[in-house]
Amino acid sequence: MKKLSLLLLAGLLIGGFSACSNTSEIIAGELKVALSKIERAGDGTIQVTWAVENPNVVSYLVSKGTHKVTLNGTLVGTIVQDTPLGVPANNKQERTGLLVLAGPAAAPVIDQALAQGSAAYRVDSTILLLILDDKFEKVHLTRSGSVAVVAK
Repeated sequence: MKKLSLLLLAGLLIGGFSACSNTSEIIAGELKVALSKIERAGDGTIQVTWAVENPNVVSYLVSKGTHKVTLNGTLVGTIVQDTPLGVPANNKQERTGLLVLAGPAAAPVIDQALAQGSAAYRVDSTILLLILDDKFEKVHLTRSGSVAVVAK
């Protein structure tokens, strides 16, 4: 009876620990998405330069991504990445994309950030990593910091 109880307890512990792991966290490791610059052009469009930072020993192919940008606590818009981005091991890759404004409340927040020259940001990213041939893993990443905000 003791052996049966011990086996049952061991099985429950193993099952419990395996249920707690998240495959995307294991695959993505320490990947980070960070903003490096927000620039408003003369025509009013806003370009955001962002980077995927990869401190891991394996390379990644980010197939697609969506990055929701919050400045000073207000959601200002979304960047859609629809072309693949290769990120070598122990390296980072930058990309610049068009910010699609979240609504009329975004413009005053961006104007204020332009006047200050920088803003506190949070970026909530959902990226698709190509794992094997046609297998993808959806990964959610969040990062915050400070970003330069300039006008052309």
